[in-house]
Amino acid sequence: GLINLATVIILATNFRLILENIFKYGILVRPYLGFWLQFSLWKEYPVLFVIPVEFANPLSTYLLELLVIKRPGFLPYLPWAHSFSICFWFSIASALLWEGGKDGGNIVFGLILHVINVVQVLKLVSYVHTNADLRKGGSDAEGSAKLMIEQYPGNINLTNMAYFMLVPTLCYQPTYPRTKRIRKHWLLRRVAEFVISVAVMMFLVDQYIDPTISNTLDIGAKRNLSIQTIMSMGPRILKLSIPTLYCWLVLFYAFFHAWLNILAELLYFGDREFYKVVHPSVYLRS
Repeated sequence: GLINLATVIILATNFRLILENIFKYGILVRPYLGFWLQFSLWKEYPVLFVIPVEFANPLSTYLLELLVIKRPGFLPYLPWAHSFSICFWFSIASALLWEGGKDGGNIVFGLILHVINVVQVLKLVSYVHTNADLRKGGSDAEGSAKLMIEQYPGNINLTNMAYFMLVPTLCYQPTYPRTKRIRKHWLLRRVAEFVISVAVMMFLVDQYIDPTISNTLDIGAKRNLSIQTIMSMGPRILKLSIPTLYCWLVLFYAFFHAWLNILAELLYFGDREFYKVVHPSVYLRS
C-alpha cells in the first residue's frame, strides 16, 4: 500500500510539473529537430576528420597483429607498438573533437563520435590481449579454449576485425555464436522502441532542460555573482533533476536495449545472454 501511495504521489507531482511547464512556456518542441541536427560543414570540419581516424585505429592494430605473424622477431616490441598506436589515434580523435567543440560544432554529433572512439579503444585492448593469449596457447587447454587457440592465426583478417568492431560486445574472441535468421517482427519492435525513446529525449530536452538552462544563464549574466544570485539559481538547477533523470533512464533503454539489440539482430550475433552465468551469483568470488 505504501508503495502504491508513493507511486501515485510521484505521478501526481510530475503531472503538475508538466502542466506548469506547458502553461509557462507553451509547446517548445521544435519539429525541425532544433539543435540536434544543426550542421555546418565549416564548423564541423575538425570533427569530420575523426571519421577516418576511427578507421585508422583498428586498421593499425590489425596491421601490427599481421606483422607479428609474418615476422615473429617483432613480437617483443608488439605490446609497445600497440600501446603507442591505440593511444596515438585516440589522442588525435579527442583533440579533433575538442577543436570542433570550441569552434561551435554540434554537441550531439561530437558526443556520438566520442562514445564510438572510447568503445573502439576498449574493443582494441580486448583484441590485443586475446590474441596475445592465443599466441601463448596452452597444452592443457580444453573445450572452447582449445578451439579458440586452434583458430589462431586464421582469425587475423579484416573480415574478423570488422565484425568484432560492429557487434555489441567489448570482449573479443575469434568466433561468436550466431543466430540462424533475422526476426523481422522482433527487429521492428526494437526499431520502434529506439525511435520513440529518441523522441522522448528530444521532447524532454526541448521542453524542460533547454528553457531552464537558458533562464539560469540569463540570471547569471544580468546579475553580479553574489550569494543571492547563487541562491536564486539553486531552485532552477534542482528543477533539472527530474527531466535529467528521465533522460538518463530513456537513454540507457534506447542504447543498451534497443540499439544494441538492433545491431546484434542485423549481424546475427547470438551471444547476448552471457551475463546469465554470473548474474545469479550472490558473492563476487562465486
